[in-house]
Amino acid sequence: MLTVYTPIGTTAARLYSASGDVEFINDVEKTAWRGRSTELGGALDTFASEAAALLIIGLPPGGDVTVSYSPTGLAHASLADVVITFDPPSYPPQHVTIVRGEQRIDIDHLESVEGSEALHAPEVPRNYRCCVAPQL
Repeated sequence: MLTVYTPIGTTAARLYSASGDVEFINDVEKTAWRGRSTELGGALDTFASEAAALLIIGLPPGGDVTVSYSPTGLAHASLADVVITFDPPSYPPQHVTIVRGEQRIDIDHLESVEGSEALHAPEVPRNYRCCVAPQL
């Protein structure tokens, strides 16, 4: 479960992924999408993968990922045609940049929370428009 906040602390988007199923809720545009990660295609397919989720929180995944390290944590990773950079290279990560061609996502980690509760897909508010696929 990834929650994206606006600079003023309101929820901008939520991405939930489990066993290849993905739910994306865009709270800014009041839209929602549910489906398989393979239906997303491109960077979003990669972004919704378990490997990408681990990289975003600063943990090295297994599998077909090229990773370079510094003494303080992950520095750089390549996953398919997506490049992930950690600035500074540290754990936990502070700033993560995800680039695919001309597309770019910047993530500033303000807080990471770990818990023992089971995660469930978030509820989609009734007034949100359905079936709008997310764009990177």
